[in-house]
Amino acid sequence: MEFYEKYLWKSQSLNPSDKIPTGIQNKIPLCNLLAGVLIRECTRNYSLKFSNIPFGWLKLIISNIIIKKDVDWDPERWNSFRSWFNFNNHHVKGKIEKSGLLKYLLRKKWDILLRDFSFKIENGIIKIEDNLTVPELELKNSAKSKYRLTRQDNQLVKSAYCFVKPGCIVDLNDRTLIHLENIDDQNALIQATDAVNKYYSHLMSDKAHKSKDFCKNSVEHFGAYRRFTSLPYTSANTASSHNLNHRSCVDNLLNSLVPLSNYVNKFIQDYYGNMYLKLRNLSWGPFAPKPFGIFPMIAINFNILSNYHWDKLDAPNCLCCLIPLGDFQGGELYFPQLHTFIPLQPGKVVAFSSHYLLHGNFPLISDEIRHSIVYFVHNIFFHEDDNFNFMKIDDAELESKLHNNQGLNSKTPTFTKPRKFQTMEYTNDNNDINQRQRNLNN
Repeated sequence: MEFYEKYLWKSQSLNPSDKIPTGIQNKIPLCNLLAGVLIRECTRNYSLKFSNIPFGWLKLIISNIIIKKDVDWDPERWNSFRSWFNFNNHHVKGKIEKSGLLKYLLRKKWDILLRDFSFKIENGIIKIEDNLTVPELELKNSAKSKYRLTRQDNQLVKSAYCFVKPGCIVDLNDRTLIHLENIDDQNALIQATDAVNKYYSHLMSDKAHKSKDFCKNSVEHFGAYRRFTSLPYTSANTASSHNLNHRSCVDNLLNSLVPLSNYVNKFIQDYYGNMYLKLRNLSWGPFAPKPFGIFPMIAINFNILSNYHWDKLDAPNCLCCLIPLGDFQGGELYFPQLHTFIPLQPGKVVAFSSHYLLHGNFPLISDEIRHSIVYFVHNIFFHEDDNFNFMKIDDAELESKLHNNQGLNSKTPTFTKPRKFQTMEYTNDNNDINQRQRNLNN
């Protein structure tokens, strides 16, 4: 272990500023987005596009309602805004005659939205990446109960922002919350889709090759972990530790994902140069694979959707990259905190702050097959005390330890018939199923 830590391990330190994008033409400030949501919610004019809301009215809402740092009351501006509001209002019967009443209605609605979502406002700044204003479980339950009918009726939250065009939603520090782009390498996408479909069909037909993760959660994790020990190690799904006969199937799958992984690496390099360089320089030696470039790990969700959850084990100063695969309708990715949804379709990549943002899927409209691949980095790969370059150790003693530790790996079993866990019918609570379970003991 000492040899590894001194000579092979190279740690890095990610900073919040590493999430600031470059070269983005379509940036959507969080305050503008929330002001637009508030206007659509109050007017019930769901056909009103965010781009058709004058910037002056967004700025007025931000300063007088959302941030409340501008205490000056400008009657003329509010009267003009009231006229525009009445023209676009589809909710309140009759016109709002007084600007004070309009301001009261907006503040009341904003207080409701603020209670429901996990951001807070301090000193004129909206804070997402901070401690939650409500307990995590309470926020999850609130999101699930509030949007249960939406999920059951296959209807989207009407006032939410529909994020369709490539671009970024950024916080007040210009850091990415959600980044949407088109994938320009269609060959890589087709190859990955074919490989995942083939792998999924194989597991469904050959029970002896199913892992426990696949049986219980329809999710498998490939790459390197660093949990329960200071040394990174190969995940159980990558090593096919449940059945040696399945290892070649995993190898074929991961080899087929190389072009897509190269694209995701290039995506991070183009827009988040500092993050890319730091992840590229992160080294964990020869004991765990590195098939995904800068990302130590991927999760593949096999024909499942995701209920509301945070990925608290993800590195907080990094972004995960999600790529949907298949031919399907529905399954939109929804962010309750930001009141934003993305109509996910093949050919898109979504990078977002998975550690801080609550997220989940709407249901599929029909019974098509939908997979997804998520590239991510565990926060445990970044320890504050990971600086072993100046360790004082005896090289002769290290050499002796390395020699004496040979042959200690356990043998991987080989099976041709399914075992009990591969034939059981697993039932899950609807609140827990269909999530990207990253706290599995791989």
